[in-house]
Amino acid sequence: MLIVMMGTLLCGCSVGNQASSDNTVTIEPMEKEEVHTFSFDCIGGQDVMPIVGYYGPQVDSSSAQGQLWPATFSDEVMQMIADCGVNVISANGANYASYPDKTETLLDLGAKYGVGIFVRDSIVNENVKEDTLSMEELDERISAYRNHTAFAGVYVVDEPGTPDFRMEGDERYISNYAQLFQNLDKLNTCAYGNLLPLGRIADVEAYKVYLNEYLNNCPVDFLSYDKYPFVDDDSLTNAAVYFKNLELIRSAADSKGIPFWGFIQAGAQWNDAMNYFDSNGYFPEEGPFMWLINTTLAFGAKGLQYFPLLQPKHFAYALTEPYDFERNGLIGAWNNKNRWWYYAQEANKQIGAIDEVLMNSVNKGILISGDKV
Repeated sequence: MLIVMMGTLLCGCSVGNQASSDNTVTIEPMEKEEVHTFSFDCIGGQDVMPIVGYYGPQVDSSSAQGQLWPATFSDEVMQMIADCGVNVISANGANYASYPDKTETLLDLGAKYGVGIFVRDSIVNENVKEDTLSMEELDERISAYRNHTAFAGVYVVDEPGTPDFRMEGDERYISNYAQLFQNLDKLNTCAYGNLLPLGRIADVEAYKVYLNEYLNNCPVDFLSYDKYPFVDDDSLTNAAVYFKNLELIRSAADSKGIPFWGFIQAGAQWNDAMNYFDSNGYFPEEGPFMWLINTTLAFGAKGLQYFPLLQPKHFAYALTEPYDFERNGLIGAWNNKNRWWYYAQEANKQIGAIDEVLMNSVNKGILISGDKV
């Protein structure tokens, strides 16, 4: 069950009701507070919470188990996505520079099923250090797809670092993408960027510097970050860091007058190294999964993101069996609905019933109960 315990102040609400001597109640009006919110016309406008899936349809023509991989750019898959309650797709395999037809198909499917699409175009978002498109070049480039009714924005970068903090061999620095973010902002085009969590940058003060570098140089409509706290099983890994991350993200977003979006962990045991291993159970289960959603919303998030939406093929590599399609993903790489699809569907239904309230409320703080972490 989704139970959102929120310290919020709804716009237009009044407090300080007092009963006078004649038993009438006077309502002392209060000023409305500014709500930091953002959504997309293609999914219904400002009162609709973005429910985002990261890793949408992928381009793959190889075979497995004697069969071609099932099509993901299809009505069947988009229907599953929409039925789950996901209304935006961020990262996906339809690189417009290589597969313009796949991008068009995805946008058309998005329009058909009410799902907004961030377009990935390597001409726009790769090699930006050496050759960032000018605003004029960018304007011409994105004109091919930005007027589509399902267009949500341009996918820019995931987990950029800085010269002081980077993964070995990875020079995806925030500074390299700043001009692209600025040009997209001038073109009134939403840019998707997602930041590293506290923990990957261990020191709190260093993390504040990291957030400030991004927000001071990259004008964005929302602050997105990912934190996956269930590493080995349903046991929370370092709850103090998880909550501190939420606190720092919320504060940074508030300082810029924008909302934040948080990620929800749909499974585990990612496999960026493309190794072959057997799964160590399936987690987080329903309780911890709903807990992630509740805590993210309670801190005032105006958007949720599920990772992964569709399980990448290499996230399913196994030893004793060729693949484990149930390890992670709302939808497995064989187009199978996993347990997290059902958990997310239930949560998204309940969010959809009150998202007008969630999107038009101001977070005023958190009431903590239970053991101190």
